[in-house]
Amino acid sequence: MCRKITRVVSILSLVFALNIDIRAQQETGSRNELWPEMDVYVALNEKVRLFFLFTITKSEETKNNLEGQFGAHVDYTVNNRLVLRAGYRYGFSLTETDPFKEHRPLVEQTLRQRLPLKILLSDRN
Repeated sequence: MCRKITRVVSILSLVFALNIDIRAQQETGSRNELWPEMDVYVALNEKVRLFFLFTITKSEETKNNLEGQFGAHVDYTVNNRLVLRAGYRYGFSLTETDPFKEHRPLVEQTLRQRLPLKILLSDRN
């Protein structure tokens, strides 16, 4: 498990290091943005799993603003229709121009309903 997490973090670091510039097909009214995200789930048992989030956001609308976020959460599956999540997320600036830090405790509930054709409808609050 430790090797998998190390491998995923290494791949994500490589993607961020490349600093890929994504361009829209139409220049009028468009923005250049990069939003890579990595989610890692570790099942502890049938009902409980750990969820780790790593993300970086680069938005042209805020000029050279580059932000990062990581989080650790615990998911509890009550039944097939309800999942509860509690955790913590830390957001931070990756540039010196507009530094910030954000500590965010998180509590979510996700209601799910299976639909025909293997479609899953979810509502997260």
